[in-house]
Amino acid sequence: VKTGEEEGGGMAENECVEGGASKEELKAFASEQTKIVCAALSLPKVEVVVYSTCSVHKEENEEVVAAVLRTCKRRVRQATVLPDWPHRGLPTEGCDGRKCARASHDKDSTNGFFVARFEVGPAKGGAGKTKDKVDSEGAKKRAREEGGEERA
Repeated sequence: VKTGEEEGGGMAENECVEGGASKEELKAFASEQTKIVCAALSLPKVEVVVYSTCSVHKEENEEVVAAVLRTCKRRVRQATVLPDWPHRGLPTEGCDGRKCARASHDKDSTNGFFVARFEVGPAKGGAGKTKDKVDSEGAKKRAREEGGEERA
């Protein structure tokens, strides 16, 4: 998949806003992005993966989130990212757009930006950490890093 970087310096100005990619290219990009995110989520010690694009295209954003949730082998859930950001993702089957952050030219004076967060749970069909145990361990780790006491 060519990103434009190989041809001398990244995307053309406003390419994301003007939709420079064809439907076929968007489909190919989305397929590759889904494979990459699923590969990252398959790593044994991974607990969180953040997926981010500079795209305004639903095919590369919310539809990739839905595909990852549908196809990854591990138990993965979508988590809220940037909760204070005012512009959320688009309604999409299989993706909770309210948990995503989105930026666009008309609303945010950007070329486009999208962020989603995935959290890994126990393997499908297997035993493992519960969400409460993961949250508790995360609180203990943060407390150690901050040099303070564990917060409940």
